[in-house]
Amino acid sequence: MRKSLKVIRNSSHVQFQDERNFNNLVQSDDFEVAYNAASEGQYKRIIEIIETRNKKTLKDLIDFILDKLTPFDQMGIRRLREIGRNLRIKGYARKSKYELVEEIRNVVHQLKANCERESV
Repeated sequence: MRKSLKVIRNSSHVQFQDERNFNNLVQSDDFEVAYNAASEGQYKRIIEIIETRNKKTLKDLIDFILDKLTPFDQMGIRRLREIGRNLRIKGYARKSKYELVEEIRNVVHQLKANCERESV
């Protein structure tokens, strides 16, 4: 039995969206940071995941690697101000360490929320 043209087009569109979403994840800043911070074993795992095109597994591994990186509250004020400058936080040079950490976390949270909305 032949599939209808609409079914074929919808299937093709869904496959294209999945590929695009996977590509967006690989092109993200989070992936770059996680890739650069990955151990040898994690690097091999990343390559395996990319070959199998498993978006959820790759996202979980990225999140795992990022969670292991130095938290903002353990960074020095100079490093936090550098991050604040790069994120274009207004008045970053005059903010306290606590204020900078909160502002940076807010920006990171907003960026992640925007990325999640775009990848859906």
